[in-house]
Amino acid sequence: MSKTESSLNKWIKYSEYIQKRFNKLTDDDPMKYIEKICLQFIQNQDKDDIHAEVVKLSTLQKRIYRCQNEILNLAGLGPEWNAVDVIVTKLCRVVRWLEEVFCQAIVGHSEVCRMYDEAQFEYQQK
Repeated sequence: MSKTESSLNKWIKYSEYIQKRFNKLTDDDPMKYIEKICLQFIQNQDKDDIHAEVVKLSTLQKRIYRCQNEILNLAGLGPEWNAVDVIVTKLCRVVRWLEEVFCQAIVGHSEVCRMYDEAQFEYQQK
């Protein structure tokens, strides 16, 4: 196995690890994960809980971007890169959903309640 193939395999395995961490964090159901966080905020009004989740997901997002870039450098656009792009897309979507809830939490509790009751959050549109 060449050094390039070895490096490529390392990054592919790391991306699979990140996907497993993401799946574990969201219990394999990103919509329920966001729903739980939103309802938790509505109940306890503690936006720090949301922020902590944003930090966790942002860390994974940063790592998966690195994997994708390394795979691009090693193998170009191809099946390996496409497989990681699927993970990137899912992770970015969930980060976006969570950041939307967090931004509204900063505005205020009543705004989160209103948007939730009217099903205006992006994650509720699915």
